Amino acid sequence: MVDAETLIKEFASTHRDEPFTAAQALRKLSIGEPALKATLTAMVDRGELVGLPSGRYLSTTNADVAAFHLMREVAPNISFEEFMSHRDEPHILVRASRDRDILKDPRGGI
Repeated sequence: MVDAETLIKEFASTHRDEPFTAAQALRKLSIGEPALKATLTAMVDRGELVGLPSGRYLSTTNADVAAFHLMREVAPNISFEEFMSHRDEPHILVRASRDRDILKDPRGGI
């Protein structure tokens, strides 16, 4: 019999670099809810998954992808390209999430 951690790792690998919820994993896997939550928590504690706010999880080895998904909690309308362009200025990204015009370059580009 396959253990819960192996099943979660397989599920997470199909959602690589994309957040997923425990509920999504629960629907796809034949694991009880207590075992699923305990295993997800243990995997986050060991650094095998990134725990995101709002009860979401992320399987990635890319720090930029993890930081992007964390930023999207406060700036949900930001694209990955915008994040990469302005990641050293997070306040700009938060404002841009609400008002797209602030990213516009007066010379015609973004």
